Amino acid sequence: MDVEHSRRSSPARGVAVIATAVIIGLFVLRNGFDQSDSDGADVATEAPSADDGSTAATDGGGGGGSPETTAPPVTHPAGEVTVLVANASGVQGAAGELSTTIGEGGYVTLDPTNAPAEVAASQVQYAPDFQADALALATAIGVPAEAVVPITDPPPVELSGAQVLVVLGPELATGG
Repeated sequence: MDVEHSRRSSPARGVAVIATAVIIGLFVLRNGFDQSDSDGADVATEAPSADDGSTAATDGGGGGGSPETTAPPVTHPAGEVTVLVANASGVQGAAGELSTTIGEGGYVTLDPTNAPAEVAASQVQYAPDFQADALALATAIGVPAEAVVPITDPPPVELSGAQVLVVLGPELATGG
């Protein structure tokens, strides 16, 4: 009798599962993964927020949507990001090797250089609008996210047009 009872209740469970899936689907469609309209134009616009210099996304339609949500950083194609590696490790040739590796990842690389002083740990510095690219590159080469910072003023080396500067420390120069 239990088998027969479970067969009768299974359509109800099926309906409940389908209803849950529909609700989740509606939620995903409403909030979406991609905030672009049918023409591919970005619906979100950036507006300055409080005093911290960050931006907040606002919906372009004038209704619904939260004007206080932060827009995710946008990465550029690797071929549009110029990277300079500055050797601050004390290991001769390390910047050249890392530059080659980064170039093989599709990034535009400049001739490596030497930093004026050695550092204890590698750092990835970025120009305005290139934070997401710096984070992606840091992940690829094994630099922790905490070591991704805006380019210092003045920069430690001549940037020569680089949007991302890798200050190479000893842990990457020795493969550690």
